[in-house]
Amino acid sequence: RVAAASPIRSIARQAAVGNALQVVSGLDPRPTGAAQNLRKALGAEGFFDTVNYYGAFAPGQNAWTSGWTLMGAMGVLGTSSATSETIVIDSDIVVSTTWTANNTYVLGGIVYVTDGATLTIEPGTVIRGMADADTPGANTPGTLIVSRGAKLIANGTPALPIVFTDMEDDNVPGGAKADPRYNNNANNNISERWGGLVLLGRTYLANNTVGGPALVELQIEGVPGSDATYGGTDDNDDSGELSYLSIRYGGSVLAPTKEINGLTMGGVGRGTTVHHIEVVNNVDDAFEWFGGTVNAKHLVAWNCGDDGLDSDMGFRGKVQFALVVKGACKVGATNESGFSNRAMEIDGGEEGALSQPYALSQWRNLTLIGMAGTGNVANDQGILIRDNARPQIYHSIVMDMGGYGASVSGAESIAGWTTAWNAAPVAGAPAGMYTGQAQGFQTEIADCLFWNITGAVDQGSIGILTDAGKQNRVAAASPIRSIARQAAV
Repeated sequence: RVAAASPIRSIARQAAVGNALQVVSGLDPRPTGAAQNLRKALGAEGFFDTVNYYGAFAPGQNAWTSGWTLMGAMGVLGTSSATSETIVIDSDIVVSTTWTANNTYVLGGIVYVTDGATLTIEPGTVIRGMADADTPGANTPGTLIVSRGAKLIANGTPALPIVFTDMEDDNVPGGAKADPRYNNNANNNISERWGGLVLLGRTYLANNTVGGPALVELQIEGVPGSDATYGGTDDNDDSGELSYLSIRYGGSVLAPTKEINGLTMGGVGRGTTVHHIEVVNNVDDAFEWFGGTVNAKHLVAWNCGDDGLDSDMGFRGKVQFALVVKGACKVGATNESGFSNRAMEIDGGEEGALSQPYALSQWRNLTLIGMAGTGNVANDQGILIRDNARPQIYHSIVMDMGGYGASVSGAESIAGWTTAWNAAPVAGAPAGMYTGQAQGFQTEIADCLFWNITGAVDQGSIGILTDAGKQNRVAAASPIRSIARQAAV
């Protein structure tokens, strides 16, 4: 096609010495905007890079001519530093794309990274989600969904985290850090400003599969269409790499009564890397696993409005080093919708508790902090295990719960308390299906500390404190260095 305007940022010409030519005296050859909807998809090939822009240069990035060419040294190429833009993303990402830290990216609705595409996000990049009221249609808040077969490569650093947040937060890399609502205010009651981040993969799911593991494909809650499908038969599936991400102020609904989690993982496989992720003031769960085998370390759930760590449908991964601090994240909060409920909620199969694969997971070194008998007292609960979930929880702290410390309910989960772990816990399971556990009993809470639990430490009296082999105990004093509380707004 013929462009309606110059497709590059700038070009200047001047008269040549000794003739009538006009020679280029200044040039910024980068495209004028974001990707321009390439019409012909080219297959992946070993030599060529797959990109989504016209011409030789990417929008917004330092040009590859910077720093080594004479044209650059003479000041002709004006591309030595990247310009800064706010780029609204309101269409799906269908070819591999990089979001750069000099730009701010705004999710203008539900945006998919589709099968075969990889979205790479540079350290220090800020991604903002529009509120539902500002997007076309109903229940379409700014949300990023990474479909099956797609990948998200989002590796921040401690100094330059990648931040997913609302439209006004200035406590971000490069931000002014001046708005009192977002700075030095841990109880700002800001939430439900946008959707969240969703990863979808191809692992087995325990849903209506009592007869044995099988291909199950489901829609993620509240989102229609094939790009929102998860599940399959590949427990080693790879959805990308996530590290040093801060996900803030989300949880808007994608369908009536279905609020979105901070980080949702549907059928995500163990080929995916997840570590150093925080979710703050999300109105639903902070982290939720729907099946899957992905392992995760260093997770933070702060003031989220339902559960801190929630797993369903046969999650079989490993989690180590997680901090859950419960609270309230909106004015007028109710239980499970702005008021924290459980620090951990671990469910097994759906459409039959004995659906396979069984939820044999392992969790180590968790610090779970409740609301100390204030506010949502009876529902301020520690750990709930039910519906044939059989997790192993070790070396963890459960404290300041207004309700119970831990509850193991349902005959199937209780049976795991006295069932020794083995590599093939279910007859006929494919080899390698159960790698989350390697010792002990299938359902186990062991070598954990409980402190300041208003309700029962052991709801249901399964033996958390009385089973000598578990070595759990009630601490004589607070097991952490310090904690301070203030009245909620």
